[in-house]
Amino acid sequence: MPSRVDTLAQVALQRGDITADPITGAIHKANGDRAELLDKRTGYGRVQVFAKPLTLAMAHRVIWIAAHGLIPDGLQVNHINRRRWDNRIANLELVTPKGNSRHWRGYGYDRIGEQPDSVDIDWLNRMGGGEKPPKQVSPYHSNSKTRVGPQLM
Repeated sequence: MPSRVDTLAQVALQRGDITADPITGAIHKANGDRAELLDKRTGYGRVQVFAKPLTLAMAHRVIWIAAHGLIPDGLQVNHINRRRWDNRIANLELVTPKGNSRHWRGYGYDRIGEQPDSVDIDWLNRMGGGEKPPKQVSPYHSNSKTRVGPQLM
């Protein structure tokens, strides 16, 4: 059974409360504003999917749901390049919790989905690369330091 938050994210996408672009990893509100907020503690993007009570979903899970539907029980969405703010669908894959943990520690793991042949180096260079998003304003951040993900230009 899918998680409550994932189901609310799917409903928000279906109703048009938020829109997700799996190619760029961007999520927008219905009014066109960016929807992702950076959780400074974890480095993950979060998206409001329900107002009362306030419910936030992980941005990478919202992108996966927009591209592939609900995430099966027992699986997690993994960032292939380990950059928690890089939510392009080409950088996301389904793994088991054990596989996700092993990947983060650098031990290798068995993938559920397919991994792209290579990371899009041109995209990473345009976006600034690095393990963490820069703290200064850049092409993939709005003027707010709490926003993450590439801006549509």
